[in-house]
Amino acid sequence: MSYSIRTASLKDIPAIENIYPYLYEVMHNVQPEYYRIRQQEMSFFREMIVKSDGEIFVAEDKNGRMLGLALLEKQETAIDEPKYAILIDLMVHPTFRQQGIGDSLLDACTAWSKAKKLSYIELDVLEEHKDAIRLYQEKGYKDASRIMRLEL
Repeated sequence: MSYSIRTASLKDIPAIENIYPYLYEVMHNVQPEYYRIRQQEMSFFREMIVKSDGEIFVAEDKNGRMLGLALLEKQETAIDEPKYAILIDLMVHPTFRQQGIGDSLLDACTAWSKAKKLSYIELDVLEEHKDAIRLYQEKGYKDASRIMRLEL
């Protein structure tokens, strides 16, 4: 399949809104007690597109159909640590998974982070999302911290 990766523009917001619930579907399927399938607020996408310290990359086919996306943002801490990027979300439409699109989106995120002279990219991934973990590990991501939860 032929596709390209580019930065999102404001005109992409309706297509982003249409594809984004698939991310929540995956999260809901692995942890239904914590995640529900829903729509993300348009203002969130608008802010990510216009801000200079964040980016949305989209994967689209030759007909302009959105196949996937990645959102990342530059982070700074209050203490004297290196600046880094946080990969907020990475998702590929279920029909187009296992075709290298997630890999290409991660490459775009890496290039953006290097251009911003950031030290590393950080992300959170659900423990049950084995395909995503495998992709991240293949791209060189390593465990760096652990999130733990106490049920009340």
